[in-house]
Amino acid sequence: MNLFSNMEFFAKLAKGSSIASVAHEMDLTPSAASKKLRTLEEYYGTQLIRRTPKSLVLTPEGETLYEGILELLDGTRELKGQLESDMESLSGLITITAPFGIGRYFIADVIAEFSAEHPRTRFKLNLTDKPLKVTDDLFDIGIHVGRPPDARIVAKRLSQRNQLICASPEYLERHGIPTEPSDLKSHSIIGLRQYDEVANYWQFLSRNESIGVRVPLSLETNDGDVAVAWAKAGLGIVRRAEWHVKPLIQKGSLTPLLTDYTIQATDIYALYSKDARKARRLSLFLDFLETRLNI
Repeated sequence: MNLFSNMEFFAKLAKGSSIASVAHEMDLTPSAASKKLRTLEEYYGTQLIRRTPKSLVLTPEGETLYEGILELLDGTRELKGQLESDMESLSGLITITAPFGIGRYFIADVIAEFSAEHPRTRFKLNLTDKPLKVTDDLFDIGIHVGRPPDARIVAKRLSQRNQLICASPEYLERHGIPTEPSDLKSHSIIGLRQYDEVANYWQFLSRNESIGVRVPLSLETNDGDVAVAWAKAGLGIVRRAEWHVKPLIQKGSLTPLLTDYTIQATDIYALYSKDARKARRLSLFLDFLETRLNI
């Protein structure tokens, strides 16, 4: 039997004047309503209602059941409200600011996956090459590469960005292959400037020794896709995130260089205010982002 439906019926019957009136209120036939009462009495093994010429009277057992049903219905409504509140907390807008490359290739996909699971959330993704200004209050979450810019906010480390130096086989055939960092000074270098960083100073590690080289820039851009396209076209040597150039290396479009040296990886952070996690949608998305941003 549908015990919960029968309990709802009994709660109305306890306040009603007749089975017929409650049946009409619940859009039931009188026989179906009577069956609900009979089913409950059989289930609990006792009489719950006494009929009088003018009204229905609860037996002591009926009174006990009625009080229990009211508690159950109140708990059900409270649970429903809690679930609705949880759903409501996952609605609303999340504004994210990110660099072009990571934003296009990773954050956009993470947003799409999260949106599929929580369709009531809305997102605004701003891609930029400018440093994040946390005082502007223009974003809920900022994706930042490198050292966090401001101690007044929370900086959650998500991952690292390994970098590779590479060039096209055509370029290397024309200009030769550099075998040590200082050789780069005689090559055409494609500079990628992000934020306000210096694009023409490249650092390497070898046997725990740091080697810095100031390279000559033949071309410069603030867009990673453009820099890689120039390298594919044979215009010079580029330093770019491993996730961006590795597929092209596997295809043979680019060749990795100076592989005996290590280029120091840069950290990737999520920046947000100290109060951000009070909003459940932001807290859940930040956790989701951390599990997905494995780059």
